[in-house]
Amino acid sequence: MRFKLVLAFVFALLTTALQARADWESLDFNLIKNDPKAYVTDLPGDAFTPQGLQLKLKGGETYSLTSTRIFTGDFSFDVQIDIPERSQAGNLWIDVVLINDEQKRKVVGTFENHSLQPGSDKASIQYFKEGNALAVNGVDTFGHGGHKGNFDVLRMHKADARVWFMQKPKQHAYRFVTQEYGPVADTCESFKVGFVIRTSPDCTATLNIKKAEITGSNIVPRDT
Repeated sequence: MRFKLVLAFVFALLTTALQARADWESLDFNLIKNDPKAYVTDLPGDAFTPQGLQLKLKGGETYSLTSTRIFTGDFSFDVQIDIPERSQAGNLWIDVVLINDEQKRKVVGTFENHSLQPGSDKASIQYFKEGNALAVNGVDTFGHGGHKGNFDVLRMHKADARVWFMQKPKQHAYRFVTQEYGPVADTCESFKVGFVIRTSPDCTATLNIKKAEITGSNIVPRDT
């Protein structure tokens, strides 16, 4: 009898989780042409192509894109990337960002690319409150060093009051092999989403951002 009750409880949990995920909806950001209604950006006009963003980056450049809309509830914000070529020297950074200006909250997941050699990438996450990075035991940056693979999807995942920064390698269709979680749970329930592209002065690279998509429980606006 106890086994049946436990089995029924587990089944109920799985059903609830699957139903919640099934209710999630998706919204793609238009990267074919600039869409001022959806986001604010300083990306050059010629970076927008039918295949998405295509950037020929020079040393010391910085570009950003931030949604005009604030998203609530649980969600995943995905940025699909490809780095077909780059210089041997220097670093390329891609920050996946959640920001709430009113509550002075910001979460930055940083993907750091050193070369095209698999295993040379790094990732980390920082959670800022009123401009200061929150720390646990004196540490305010949480992340990992090299993994065997080149990553093609960067994901910021928000669930309840916690945030994870996740990366998917090209050789896996769905599996995110690495993830870093924010150091604290917080009461901030809504964020704008976006990304920042940065290069060190000695780095040149070709960066393609094929897709930027948010999927979640409260994505498509409802009539009120």
